[in-house]
Amino acid sequence: MPKSAVFALFFHDEAAINKLTDVMLVLRRKITRFKYCAAKLVGGGIILAQTRFGGGQAILQTNTISTCTTHQSVFSFQLFIDISHQREQTMANDLLSKAQQRGREQHLPYAGAVSPEDAWAVLQADQNIVLVDVRTNAERDWVGRVHIKEAQHHAVQWSTYPDGMPNPDFIAQMTALVPSKDTPILFLCRSGVRSRHGAKLAAEHGYTQCYDILHGFEGDKDAHSHRKTVAGWCRADLPWVGA
Repeated sequence: MPKSAVFALFFHDEAAINKLTDVMLVLRRKITRFKYCAAKLVGGGIILAQTRFGGGQAILQTNTISTCTTHQSVFSFQLFIDISHQREQTMANDLLSKAQQRGREQHLPYAGAVSPEDAWAVLQADQNIVLVDVRTNAERDWVGRVHIKEAQHHAVQWSTYPDGMPNPDFIAQMTALVPSKDTPILFLCRSGVRSRHGAKLAAEHGYTQCYDILHGFEGDKDAHSHRKTVAGWCRADLPWVGA
């Protein structure tokens, strides 16, 4: 006689909820004797399915932070949770802690500084972290820009083109794009000068987690006066688009 149980995955953040479709696909592929019903909201969690098995164990692997409750224990059911999302969050926290340590050692007037590689890693690991490109719009259009999720990608010019004058609305534009003063912000420029100024000014206006991306997008010039060859986002072979 087939045995059955109802189990629920309780999602703790929006990113996890967005993975519901992926979880359903995993269910189909991993559990061959699985018959699922439509997912529906129940209380604070999501009841994904009702399972029926002829015997043995079912193994479900997901990449979602979750907890599981089984309402019938008449069969042996094992749920293995891959907590990669949790590991990513821990990694992001560790990298930002390293950036803060660098800030303390160098007596920076903002939270800290990250390498381009670490910047990319934390942006991938935590969707709440944002990047603010302080280069001119002309640089972004003609030289290139980082390729990350649009929701994490902002641009506020430190100075304007072509006159090179300081942007008097820098903080006002920052506040419009990033209203929370506790949001971790990674500042990027061409080679790491304007980004430091931007991080410092933002910190002076109450932003608590301002980080400079070391060496910027292009890095310093090489012996032949070329950029993108010595250091920076492009030299690290991180995703970017443009010229």
